[in-house]
Amino acid sequence: MKIVIFGGSGFVGQGLVKRLSQEDLVIISRQSPQQANWLQSDLAKDTIWQESVQGADWVIDCIGILLPDKRRGQTYESASLEPAHRIIQFLATIPLAERPKFLFVSAKKVPWFLRGYWEAKLRVEAEMAQQIPETSLAVFPPLLYDGSRPSTMLQAAFLKILPAYRPLSRRAFCQEIFLILHGEKSYLTLRDY
Repeated sequence: MKIVIFGGSGFVGQGLVKRLSQEDLVIISRQSPQQANWLQSDLAKDTIWQESVQGADWVIDCIGILLPDKRRGQTYESASLEPAHRIIQFLATIPLAERPKFLFVSAKKVPWFLRGYWEAKLRVEAEMAQQIPETSLAVFPPLLYDGSRPSTMLQAAFLKILPAYRPLSRRAFCQEIFLILHGEKSYLTLRDY
């Protein structure tokens, strides 16, 4: 199975790359280590990634930011919405019988101060449903945590006291994605679990 992961150098993407390392992977990110299965590409500036997507079984979108960063010029529009839009628009041009399945990492529920993050996720979900409904799927993880990123452990410890925001380990999340890619059911495909 050929799997293309967009945003493979980010927190979620790194976990997926590790869990799916036995698959035929192509990892696409703006910054990438010089490894055989990594492709450095900026979706806003080039289209070299499109060749990798053709012939894939799955395309996973892990691109995005939790919070905007004005110093780096990162907004939800530029760092989350626009990349997803470009991927979806390209997938829509591929005939249905040849189109890879698209897996979008959305969100289950977020605190009020992440409203912009939430709205960006909902906009991508709407575009998927309109442009590629037959071949798209969203997953709805809560906040993910992992010991490799201590700040997530602190956030998880705080959120564990709030049942509505119960966090999930990145490892458990990646296992659920593995199951989905192999045709199994996962609770993460339901927003209300």
